[in-house]
Amino acid sequence: MTNDSPEQGGEALRAVARELGARTLDELDPPAWPPAPEDASRLVRTAHALRSVPLVDLDAEALRLLVAQQVALPVTVPLALGVLGENPLAEGDFYPGDLLMAVLAVPAPYWRGNPVHAQALRDVVTRLDPTDPDYPVLGEGDVLARTVADFLARLRD
Repeated sequence: MTNDSPEQGGEALRAVARELGARTLDELDPPAWPPAPEDASRLVRTAHALRSVPLVDLDAEALRLLVAQQVALPVTVPLALGVLGENPLAEGDFYPGDLLMAVLAVPAPYWRGNPVHAQALRDVVTRLDPTDPDYPVLGEGDVLARTVADFLARLRD
């Protein structure tokens, strides 16, 4: 672990994204995946297709799907953190904050093995504002706040 400040860590994540932007997940996370089987679900077909898209072209929805499916987390999580650093409630196809919810669901061993990424996510969640009109209200109570609390607790365990 480096002694980088959160600002330096965020800049480091952005620099990596710029450097790798033209490359694809198939290049960075070998082996390359073959095309999805013809009878595969839409989700599986999409995940397979996204692995051949240049990283610079992956939007919040693509990152949400890839992170939620735990595809190439060492590559997709830093990219998602870059998006979340700009907008903690970045929205894929579902609701404001859906990318954040996907990232918060990444298993604890990933965060323990990547403390700079864990700190970047801590920095993102400290910027959440429940009074923001885009703050997601999901069912009963504040699901996002509970999910953040669960994430922080998993890191302590």
